[in-house]
Amino acid sequence: MKHLLLAALLFAATPAPAAGKRKEQEPEPKSESFSSMQMEAQAIMGELKYQHGNLSGAEGTFRDSLNDSRNIAAPTSPVVALDLYRTAELAARRGDYETARQRLDILTSRYAESEYAARGRNLMKMLPKTKGSGASSSAVHAVVTANQPEFLLGRIQAMVNARRDDEALDLCRDFLTRLPTRPEAQEVRLLGAALYLRMGDAKSAERTLRFLADRASDAEVRAKAIHLLAAVELSQGRNDEVVALVPDVDSRRSFSTWISRAQVWRAAAEAGLGKLDLAAERDRRFVDAQVSSPARAYALSELAKDLDRRGDEAGAQKRLDDAADEARRWGMEDLAAGAELSSAHSLYKRQRFAEAAAAYAAFARRHPSSAQKAQALFQQGLALKRLGRREQAVAAFSELVEKIPQSVYAPDAHLQLGQLYTELGASDKAVAAYDHMAQSGEKRGRRESLLMTAQVHYNAKRFKQAIPLYSKFLEENPSDARRSEVEDLLLTSYWLGDRANPDLLKAVERYPKHPIVAHVRWELGAQAYKAGDYASAAGWLERFAADYPKSAHAADSLFYLAEARLSTGDAAAAARAYQAMLVRFPKALQAAQARMRLAAALDQSGAYAAAAAAYAAVAPH
Repeated sequence: MKHLLLAALLFAATPAPAAGKRKEQEPEPKSESFSSMQMEAQAIMGELKYQHGNLSGAEGTFRDSLNDSRNIAAPTSPVVALDLYRTAELAARRGDYETARQRLDILTSRYAESEYAARGRNLMKMLPKTKGSGASSSAVHAVVTANQPEFLLGRIQAMVNARRDDEALDLCRDFLTRLPTRPEAQEVRLLGAALYLRMGDAKSAERTLRFLADRASDAEVRAKAIHLLAAVELSQGRNDEVVALVPDVDSRRSFSTWISRAQVWRAAAEAGLGKLDLAAERDRRFVDAQVSSPARAYALSELAKDLDRRGDEAGAQKRLDDAADEARRWGMEDLAAGAELSSAHSLYKRQRFAEAAAAYAAFARRHPSSAQKAQALFQQGLALKRLGRREQAVAAFSELVEKIPQSVYAPDAHLQLGQLYTELGASDKAVAAYDHMAQSGEKRGRRESLLMTAQVHYNAKRFKQAIPLYSKFLEENPSDARRSEVEDLLLTSYWLGDRANPDLLKAVERYPKHPIVAHVRWELGAQAYKAGDYASAAGWLERFAADYPKSAHAADSLFYLAEARLSTGDAAAAARAYQAMLVRFPKALQAAQARMRLAAALDQSGAYAAAAAAYAAVAPH
């Protein structure tokens, strides 16, 4: 967050240079837009007075409008042109031709394209060639020239406001070359350092700031340089240097405002050095001092982290909300957005899902161009899903995938949509959502798409459609942790939806450890036996008896195996099966019948003595 905040702080905390040394004021400056409106209003009032014959009143009002133009780097040309023309005309009426000529010169040279310039040229032709009465021409001084400090400072300010940083920096250098001894020179140098930073030239900025921090004669400029230099050092990860640079003071006491602001950077450096409690206490003192500064938003955010670390989630929530409000007050939208999103995360973490959903929605609405909007929409959808508000969750996820389809959250949003549509019974929409997820080009997206689409078909009892998808998933993802579960789903899909498919037998052989394989083998053996296919039945039943000795069908499998062998004429094999059954399951329901069948099988196989003994064992005594 410190990197995010730095550029915003540089210009929120570094005032533009002004004429003469002035006492620092907390940022409530008269804005250029206000001065512009005031100038235009004066011009309109002057024209009304002029039209109603109040010529002296009109001239004073036009002069006030010109005076207001000094606060504006690029005053609106039609307004200044009107002011110049009317004041020239009124000066000519009272015989002050010199003042009139000076204003008309400015009008026709600087505002040559305005409608008043043509009128001014006509008026110029009518003026006598002699100088006027020498009346005061102080109003002309309102229009600064290129050699005046105010003009240079105004141009610098205009370039800064327009974010034409290269030009602003050139003008700063020009000012320092022309007017190195002016009181404003040190602040111009400071602004130059800030411009270097905004342009990404940290080394040049650092050199200038270090010079000012060590040598500036103006104490406030030196304090500002320390404040900004500490921010630079912090952004470079030089925590020890920040601690050494920033004096250890209590912001609640009377110190330089700028050194108080720098306490936030020292706190961040201390946190980076693992001194978390010390850093939190320093941020807390800064916040309690009520220092008006954009750094306050950063301190509040850091306090929220500390409270969250201590398990005080409600306190962290309050600090985050305060941080967002403070950041918005200073126009630091990125920091405000980060605090708002963290606040919404806190609500979600505390399972206050309704409030979290509202907070995420507010974030997305308030920051439509934010890189974090996709995350906010995704989390909003999750919160609504947790609340059981499926249709609203669908709307949130849909907005994400439709408006921000390239987001890293888009594949997961399609996954969530698929699950929600499945729950809502819209299986076609669910499949479409999973198809979109597969088209993301991401391996994970393809994997999840295969699995979830197969699941939609499975849940809808469309087993034949599910089979190739499960098979492809297993083929492409041999190491997936869900492999065993998917194998079971594939086997079940075959058995419930496509038993005649010869691939069922291949799947049974490929995945023999699943419980359903035992069931499939038993069913195949039993069905073959009932159908009179005793050779096939014997094969299935023999495998079943060997592989599943503890199955509930184990005794039955041995009995019917013996019966199948007997039916195929292999009496010896039948006898072995009966004997195995009686040894392992002497109390089975078919035990008595097996004893009689064993004697018959032994007799058929030519083992007469054994047959006689078997008959004797079952004969009544």
